[in-house]
Amino acid sequence: MNNAIQKLERVAIVGGWLLAITPFSAFAQSGLDEIIDQVRQQVIQQGGPDRLGAGYAAMMNFATAPDISAATYYVDSASADDPTINVYKIPLRHEFTLEGRDWKPFVQASFGYLDYEVKFNYLPQESIKADLKSYGGLLGLGVDIPLDHSLAFVTALDVGIVHLESSADYRGPISEAILKPALQGVVFDWDADASLVGVTAGLNYEQQFETWSMEGQTRLTYNHLDTYDSSSDLIDFDANVTTFTLQIDAIKPINAKIGGYPLALVGHFGNATFLGSNRDALGFDYFFEAGLALETDISQNNWPVKKLRLGAMGIFGADVTGWSVIFGYRF
Repeated sequence: MNNAIQKLERVAIVGGWLLAITPFSAFAQSGLDEIIDQVRQQVIQQGGPDRLGAGYAAMMNFATAPDISAATYYVDSASADDPTINVYKIPLRHEFTLEGRDWKPFVQASFGYLDYEVKFNYLPQESIKADLKSYGGLLGLGVDIPLDHSLAFVTALDVGIVHLESSADYRGPISEAILKPALQGVVFDWDADASLVGVTAGLNYEQQFETWSMEGQTRLTYNHLDTYDSSSDLIDFDANVTTFTLQIDAIKPINAKIGGYPLALVGHFGNATFLGSNRDALGFDYFFEAGLALETDISQNNWPVKKLRLGAMGIFGADVTGWSVIFGYRF
């Protein structure tokens, strides 16, 4: 969305320039309406949501994709106060056993909420604070196919519904008089619902060493998002988002227990990369994550979940930093 912010800033400056050169007599309602219409048309041509569908799609994908951790991201921006993205996600999964086969079918679900906040000052005493929210869920079916004792191929098909809404607070006479009516229903103050269809493929790796073990996974996810209901035809979009993720965990048992359950120390490293021509729609196209967690083995209870994990990690990359709380489970 940094591209969107830069385009919006240019449009805002144009609006201020038009207001500055307009004679006082032109501030009759007819003159002001003409300025608003000029700004609105420039927004539609340069930065309207029809051109920014990939950015909105990336936000929706970010909130629902099961392979991206819940976290807070601080995005570096040259055109605005650094945007902040907060993502909250609850992934669920259940595996089945097939008699006589090593294949493991599974059903998975993910529920996510994303809040994207940004503020920029384009003229003295003039600013816009934007807030975009996305929330939704997806349901998927997949299969885990062992290739050997340590490697497995995983594929899944997901469908879901996501909601996106945009709002803004305007500060200053230009913002209130010109930009608010010009941008309303085009860039801000609208909402949309979209369907999501996604395909995922990847590998799982597990290897036990003498005193520690390693788990790794890769995922390539392709999601297609298409609006089916919106408050304005100007914000309808049809977009694709492709994401590659990598996660590696090194697990070392330690001489400690909690509630009678053995503990292990987990070192985590991961990467998420957006692919394709719209890969920087959020203001960054990749990030890394690294952290530590404690894992407890509860397999003695014969529950579907065998292990629980809690920890924290830092997020870093070109144009983005952040942090995340690790809470995971293993089957």
